[in-house]
Amino acid sequence: MKINKRISIGLSIVFITIFCAGCSENANPQSQVIEPKTQPANNEQVDETKVISTQQTPEKPSKSSVEPLVVLRDKIHPSLPEYTFKVYGQKKDTIYSASKIEIYKDAKKNEKLQELVFSDTSTPDGTQLGIVIEDMNFDGYKDIRIQQFLPATGNVPYYYWLWDKEESKYIKNTELEKITSPVIDAKGKSIKSNFKENAATYYDYEYKYISSKLTLIRETERIADLEKKVWHVTIKELIENEMKVIKKYDEEIK
Repeated sequence: MKINKRISIGLSIVFITIFCAGCSENANPQSQVIEPKTQPANNEQVDETKVISTQQTPEKPSKSSVEPLVVLRDKIHPSLPEYTFKVYGQKKDTIYSASKIEIYKDAKKNEKLQELVFSDTSTPDGTQLGIVIEDMNFDGYKDIRIQQFLPATGNVPYYYWLWDKEESKYIKNTELEKITSPVIDAKGKSIKSNFKENAATYYDYEYKYISSKLTLIRETERIADLEKKVWHVTIKELIENEMKVIKKYDEEIK
């Protein structure tokens, strides 16, 4: 009887010890083992909208700021090689702007002759960005002009550069900037221009280089008389270094 009682007491102590140990393991959350979630297999889809990157992505310059929008090639004089003109700018919606022209003697060898930098222009011309390469002072060398912007009046202003054969480079010319919407008459060696002052007043101008100076030689003024439905036309010409009226007449508004 005593032996059985001792065995019974011993088993009770062992049972109590095991039970207490199990309770202590459940009470301590740090002792619990959490199995890691498995990565999706290659054929499983991942919701990319939930993936957030904390790494900053550097802003890349736009293509227009790195590469030219327009590249032109022209032979500005028979004695000179063909030059390459790279016009740099950017496009926004349907409007193009330019801010730099690089001129190369040999683009393949990256032999840059000159760089022309100017205020941003504005033009709908996506083909040439408003640049024109032609002789504007009738010395046999082609010059450069580029449209500044397109005003509502239609009086289109330009930036101008004339070729200087002594320095073998282009020189900015601000005197020509007063001429809007120019039309070059190579045969008559003159520059013609029109100017709209308002809805009823228009001017046509003609300039020539006299002693290497740009000079106004003819002015035609047209003023609309809507009541009489006629244009009052006044023509002036340069006579003895002075603009004088040579003709006045009325013309029917058609």
